[in-house]
Amino acid sequence: MVQTVPATLDICVRDSTQTEIDNCGSGTINLCQEASGDSVNFEFYCKTGCEAGDINFWYRFTVSPEGEDPEEWCFDRTGTDFPNTLGNVIPPNHVNNPVTRPPPTSGLSRLLPAWSSLFLMLVIAFLFSQ
Repeated sequence: MVQTVPATLDICVRDSTQTEIDNCGSGTINLCQEASGDSVNFEFYCKTGCEAGDINFWYRFTVSPEGEDPEEWCFDRTGTDFPNTLGNVIPPNHVNNPVTRPPPTSGLSRLLPAWSSLFLMLVIAFLFSQ
């Protein structure tokens, strides 16, 4: 999947096995195909409207799950998972705030409710047995 910034620019992409095929789009390209081998090279290029200079774009490659039929996997993709839907880019100076959990309590404090329930049941059983 390819998406230009801004989303109105034309861009094309082809893999290393394609020589005459142009997969081009204005703003976005949703291309799903099986790789021709263990590795593949992709070329992004501009075919028309290149006078403005460099084109900024995002790209996303997704590998199908192991054992999945590539044709069915491509058919089931919605095309709505373009790079801009993945979330914001994290700034380089961002500091993560780790999630902290309270320290575990001792085993005795976790068993106390169970022991008190058992004791209460024994007292009640003793009172009703008389």
